[in-house]
Order: sequence, then structure tokens, then C-alpha cells
Amino acid sequence: MCGRVACSLAADNLRRACAYRDGRGRRRLPEWREPERYRPAYNRGPRAYGPVLLARRHLHQIATACLEMKQDLHFCSFSGTFCSATSSYKGVTSSQLVVDQFDIIIFTFIGDADPSERVLVPMRWGLVPAWFKEDNPSKMQYSTFNCRSDTMMEKLSYRGPLVKGRRCVVLADGFYEWQQRNGEKQPYFIYFPQTKQEMSDMKEEEDNEEEEWKGKKLLTMAGIFDCWQPPNGGDPLYTYTIITVNASKAISFIHNRMPAILDGDEAIRKWLDFAEVPTQEAVKLIQPTEHITFHPVSTLVSNSRNDTPECFAPIELGLKQETKASASSKMMLDWLKNKSPKKQEDDLPRWSSQFIQAAMPKRTSASVMHQWLKKEEEESPAKRPRV
Repeated sequence: MCGRVACSLAADNLRRACAYRDGRGRRRLPEWREPERYRPAYNRGPRAYGPVLLARRHLHQIATACLEMKQDLHFCSFSGTFCSATSSYKGVTSSQLVVDQFDIIIFTFIGDADPSERVLVPMRWGLVPAWFKEDNPSKMQYSTFNCRSDTMMEKLSYRGPLVKGRRCVVLADGFYEWQQRNGEKQPYFIYFPQTKQEMSDMKEEEDNEEEEWKGKKLLTMAGIFDCWQPPNGGDPLYTYTIITVNASKAISFIHNRMPAILDGDEAIRKWLDFAEVPTQEAVKLIQPTEHITFHPVSTLVSNSRNDTPECFAPIELGLKQETKASASSKMMLDWLKNKSPKKQEDDLPRWSSQFIQAAMPKRTSASVMHQWLKKEEEESPAKRPRV
């Protein structure tokens, strides 16, 4: 299961962290589509917008479907986004608009699309299938923020877009999972192992697109997306789900499920390349991985309204706990203690040592009673009730 993630990088740095090699071996950065919809977050849950990697051909595939179905959409070659035809070209019917004016542009773009090109798109977490007939996606009565790998080819909501090749990569610093123990829930933050270089705080003057990204390594999770068109017209809604598998041995003590993690650029390339890698071959990439690390975090993350650095900052559990901090979590702890990224870099609150703390001890009923009696003694006689 994966119901909460963190993605704290600013839009520009997120793009740099997604650098890849194209079909000719050239270093490329994915193009952002509608980056204004993206907002960094330490505690993101379903229905929020999160960053997703797609193959550029995915957008052209959807444009072709709109053309064939005569939907009220057009593909704007200038902005590279999909728009509502009625809102952009009033007085022209959707069928005239799509067939008469945009069919040549769309097919020209399809022919020119490099299969290795990638785009970054903010999408809503929680898949709304294209066939959903209600006028409001919030009316869906079942959960679609996760998709089990063992049943995804059986359920129409996931089988439909998967067969169409609508595979995506969901990006995050890491995800949260809760361990149930002795009637309590202890949250953990789970992510790729980080090197000292990746955990270093880059200086502002070093942040440019020409230099290789040396910051944190993003967690890359396999997902499925779809495009839902409101039945009464309007802009399309892009949504996604995260595929889950059985938990690896490393984290099975925390939870029995985990996201399907794509480890390495080759796995990402195959998952995104729906034209050359068929579904039957792509699903072989959906496996548990041991290449992850974790550390315990504060229970503040359990409340989705809490969105501060404290959510994924490492804490020290009680001495009775057998869990030991990994090398990566120790590096993250040192980084959080010593570094203070500038607010304008990631548009988030500054780090502070107040966020690095051990779990607060529980207050017993005896201590509460003692404080109450002490307060009573300090009150003036005038305030005390007469007996």
C-alpha cells in the first residue's frame, strides 16, 4: 500500500533530477507541462496533484483518440497542452474544429515524436477511468489511489488504460508506511539509498540545467494513468494510480505491501515505451525491490494537514525498539541538522533543529494529576470555591 508520499523539490530542481539519455545518448531534461499545478509537499495524499513522468508519445496518443472520438478537445501546438474547444473557439462545433483544423497538426506531431522523449505532467492522484459517467470525479465510490499488481489485468479501471499503454512513472522523495505494533501505529519514511553527494546541499549558483544533478535521488514508482473527459464538457482531467506489490524482505516488518519501484533508467525507459515494449513484457518489471532504505518518523505525518519538514525527518525510537538507523538515514539526519536550504529554492519552510527530535514521552495520569494539584495550590483563596 502507498497512501502518502513526500516530494519536496521545487519544479526546476525536480526537472533536473529527472535528467535522462535520449535515443542518441544525449543528456536531456523532460519538458514541464503546466508546472503551475505542481506544489512541493512533505505530506501528499490522494486527490492532490503530484509529478508524473510520461513518454511524449502518450500525449500524441491521447490527441489521436480525441480526434477519432470527435471529443470537444484540441491539441495546441504552441503551448503543448490539451484545451477545451468550446472555451477556446466559441461558435465553432467540436467536430468541425477537430476534423477541419487540427487533424493535420496532430498527425504531424505523432510522426515527429521521439520515442525516448519524456515530459513532466502534474496529475491528480487517484485514477478516474475514462468511462466514468458522473459529472464530478469526487463521486467515485471506490478507492483507486493504489492498484494491486496481481489484479490489475482483471479490473476494468486499470486494464483499459494499461492495454492502451498508459504507463507512467510517479516521482517522490519517498513514501510513508505505518507499522502496527502493540495497538499503535509507527510511521516510517521509505526511499532510495542516498550517497553523501546526493544528500549534499547544492549552492544556488551551481543550480543550472547544464550541470549534472547531484541532489537527492528520487523514488521512481510504476503507475497507470488515464484521461477523463467531463460529460458536460470542459477541460480533461489526468489522473494516476500507483501499482503495488508484495513488500520486499527489507520492509515486510512494516507493511505487507509496497509500491512497484522502477530501479534505474533502463527500467524507466521500458515502462514508458508503450510503443516498443508490449504490456506483457512491461509487467515483468513490476517486482518488489530490496534496494531501499527507511527510517522512523514522527506521528505528525499521520495527519495529512501537517505538511512540514518534520514529517520525514528521522527520529530515534525508544531503547526497547530493535530497529537501527541505516547509513542513509544517518546521512539524512546529519543533513537535516546541519543544512538550511533557502526558501526560494524549494518554496518550503527552512529546516530547523527543532524538527530533529526523539518521540515525545507519554504523559501518565499521575503526572497530569500532580500538575493539576500544583496549579490548585498556586491559586488565590478568592478563586477557590467555598466548601
